[in-house]
Amino acid sequence: MNKRYEIKAPQSHYIQMFGLLVILTSHTLVTLYASSKEATLLYTLKWVIISLIVVIIITQIYLLLRFGREITITPERIITKQSDIAVTEIEKIIIQGYFIESVGIKRIGRKLIQTDLHFRFKEDEEKHIEELKKWAELHGIPVVRGRIIKWL
Repeated sequence: MNKRYEIKAPQSHYIQMFGLLVILTSHTLVTLYASSKEATLLYTLKWVIISLIVVIIITQIYLLLRFGREITITPERIITKQSDIAVTEIEKIIIQGYFIESVGIKRIGRKLIQTDLHFRFKEDEEKHIEELKKWAELHGIPVVRGRIIKWL
């Protein structure tokens, strides 16, 4: 009973990118048009912050390009492009949202959810989420509604 589902990145990935680009643009404009009387330390700090934001944006783009386009659910494991998780490694499955639902698979012993384990189903979201709930119930994995907290 191997089931393959087409998935896509949740909207939060794109919202984070947009937010970081807005912060980067506004911070760059403030830095470029700042008065020349500012202290060198403050000027250096601004460029460190800009550099950090650029690194985060590049990391986000890399993670979006690396994101798999399908997930396979077998009786014993869940397989994505980057992860192969056994049933015994899953602490819980978190569903976030109401109209647009995204799924997060939390591993045992981890506080944050990996980027590739946070996804949305591409088509028939309600049907696929119900199938995932039944699979989780069959294996004794709790399915909860809540906020998905992930790294980047």
